[in-house]
Amino acid sequence: MMPHSTQKNLISQLIPWVMWGLGATAFFIEYLIRVAPAAMVPSLMESFSATSLDISAFAAFFLYAYVFMQIPVGLLVDRFGARVCLGLSTAICAVSTLIFASTQDLFTAQVSRLLLGFGAAFALVGTLKLALVWFKPGSFSIIVGLTQTLGMIGGATGVCVMGRLAELEDWRISIHLFGEVLAVLAVLILLFVRNGSTTHLTANTTLPLQQSFALVFKKPETWLIAIFTGLLYMPTAVIAELWGGYYLMNTQEIPATVANDGISIIFLGWAIGGPLSGFVSNRVGRKPIMIGSAFTSLLLIVSILYLPPMPIPLLYGLLFTYGLCNSGMVAAYTAIAELSPPAVAGIALGFVNGMSVIIGAFCQQAVGALIDWLHSQRYPVRIDIGPEELKLAMVIVVIGIALGFIASLFTQETLRKHA
Repeated sequence: MMPHSTQKNLISQLIPWVMWGLGATAFFIEYLIRVAPAAMVPSLMESFSATSLDISAFAAFFLYAYVFMQIPVGLLVDRFGARVCLGLSTAICAVSTLIFASTQDLFTAQVSRLLLGFGAAFALVGTLKLALVWFKPGSFSIIVGLTQTLGMIGGATGVCVMGRLAELEDWRISIHLFGEVLAVLAVLILLFVRNGSTTHLTANTTLPLQQSFALVFKKPETWLIAIFTGLLYMPTAVIAELWGGYYLMNTQEIPATVANDGISIIFLGWAIGGPLSGFVSNRVGRKPIMIGSAFTSLLLIVSILYLPPMPIPLLYGLLFTYGLCNSGMVAAYTAIAELSPPAVAGIALGFVNGMSVIIGAFCQQAVGALIDWLHSQRYPVRIDIGPEELKLAMVIVVIGIALGFIASLFTQETLRKHA
């Protein structure tokens, strides 16, 4: 029989993982639902009689609500803790998902995405706040990577599974099931999550609002890291979360299932690269990881978008490697946490997370609008969109990641400063 002291020690070691795990599970499921439309573009166009711009707007409704809430999320999590914030927000996600699963109306579907973005805004920041409280500081970059890994596995699942279900016209049943799972998870979070085992953070969460904002937003480095994060992740937001499957179908001349499987591989690469980036950045520094991630992401995304049709194994290899390299934004999250006092860590993380989404949301709609405009210039009568329009529209993605690489060159190293 295990000694009582050993049992107590084992439980104390497991508790942080349970706290983090409940939040990370919410992030996983919400990310799955977030990216599911990427595998359902043709089905959504048909179901709602929608144009490319309509679908971009549908996807962006989530992102705009998500971004709008990031600063309030940081404030709320810093002041009230993660338990209530994560529990209630997960319940909102459950309701919005059930609405989306049942509606036949495009406007109602857009409203449901708005609610989903509002609720999902708490998942990553709340989970990272739990990691800051429950784990030792030296473990934070690894936990960031693991959290992002679960999110990306959710993304891979959403694209791969929902793509097949969309072809079977059975996606509404599955979306409804995920809504029910979120409802159960909300109850578990409210019952079992605790805001922290120590007081080193909660004692400092009574700073005046003006002082909290000043500690975050008066630092130029905060803005630089936030812009870098948004530009680095932007190709993944545009391609993996919305247009990638449709793009590969048209430019690589492959079936929808093969294209969606390829997009899911981006998330698998991200899932492996997330914790790996955190581990390596603890040894070589944050800045080298950010620079290397942006540069390799630029080279790979240009290859994926503009090389002629290639063998499927080569295409999948490029997509996997892109996801692996794009995960360098984990180092950016760690850097912003190291630059910010613990009392305002939620605000800082929320701001950076929001910027990573707002740039992607804007570019999703910009690409959709440009596709429609280019198509209308070539064909006065609506027909299927061709590869020429898609390739020209994706120039937006290339320019954005190139700017991200330039931004990475001006970031400062935080590893030694933090140590």
